[in-house]
Amino acid sequence: MEVIFHKQFSKRFVKLPKPDQDKFEAVLEVFVTNPHDHSLRNHALIGTLAGSRTINIKSDLRAVFVMIDETTAFFTDIGSHAQLYK
Repeated sequence: MEVIFHKQFSKRFVKLPKPDQDKFEAVLEVFVTNPHDHSLRNHALIGTLAGSRTINIKSDLRAVFVMIDETTAFFTDIGSHAQLYK
């Protein structure tokens, strides 16, 4: 699985505490191996984010992405539920 990061994602990622960045890196390894692993809680979004998907990083940290094709994920944003789903 190829992973690409949007500028918005990168800006928010560097502002996360180091433990959250480390957790994302660990979850990303699982995602690259199996994007539908049950632990990721990978699911489609609705409303203004329709067409995007999200995975859980920890209890209130999620990463939003779009599948460009079957082998490429484009991560667009990362943050808490309140930050992402206003």
